[in-house]
Amino acid sequence: MFQPRARAVIFIATAVLLVSTTCLAPAEATPPTNLTNGQSLYPGQYLSSPNGAFHTVFDNGGHVILIRQSDGRHCASWPSPTSVHASAHATYSTASQLLLLTSNNSVYATVNGDPLLGGTTVNVTNTGHLWVGNKDVHGC
Repeated sequence: MFQPRARAVIFIATAVLLVSTTCLAPAEATPPTNLTNGQSLYPGQYLSSPNGAFHTVFDNGGHVILIRQSDGRHCASWPSPTSVHASAHATYSTASQLLLLTSNNSVYATVNGDPLLGGTTVNVTNTGHLWVGNKDVHGC
């Protein structure tokens, strides 16, 4: 049978181990909610609406896809050439365009905002609308 002092030491050691394990667990990364001028998405990266219900994904095939998370519905898709290199990317330009670029920075498609409306970000809203600058380019 344990002595009272021994029980206290075992309890304290167990509690310290549990606290240490909990504190060391990695936090889940929060996806970005917007791109600003000059920022890019690379294959497999995405923007999330603030509530997480919608994502704008730059997929491994070079497509930009607006997806409703609740059922996986692809609400909109912008094209890619038949073969896209892994370093292709989607970059927001100062001309209020989301440029889809090959690995050598040649434009293969654009998602156009309206330069006259201005705006400094690409984002997807909580209601599933993709905004490029100050233009709502597509909704879910």
